[in-house]
Amino acid sequence: MEQNLARPIPIAEVAAELGVSARQLERLCRQHAGAGPASLYRQLRMRYANWLIVNSDRSVTDIASEAGFADCAHFSRQFKDAYGLSPSTRRQQPQRLKNGDAAGARVFE
Repeated sequence: MEQNLARPIPIAEVAAELGVSARQLERLCRQHAGAGPASLYRQLRMRYANWLIVNSDRSVTDIASEAGFADCAHFSRQFKDAYGLSPSTRRQQPQRLKNGDAAGARVFE
């Protein structure tokens, strides 16, 4: 999933690559990560977008596209739902988010 952020692949393809059914992948993700694979994928894309917002001067539209969102408005709504701030407000406040993520932290752990 991390290798396909700009062009998200369908969960069924992820499952097939792992050699399990989509339903089995769903169960395993919920059991081990507490969320479904689509939600986990979206979280990865949001973390990447947040990192780009804080660490680059690229436009929000470019970042939305790079993070696999079809349009900037949808991305902005999803970003605000995830972080409580609009992408442009987040860019103006690079110190810390409300959940304590450091601005310079690694994108993926």
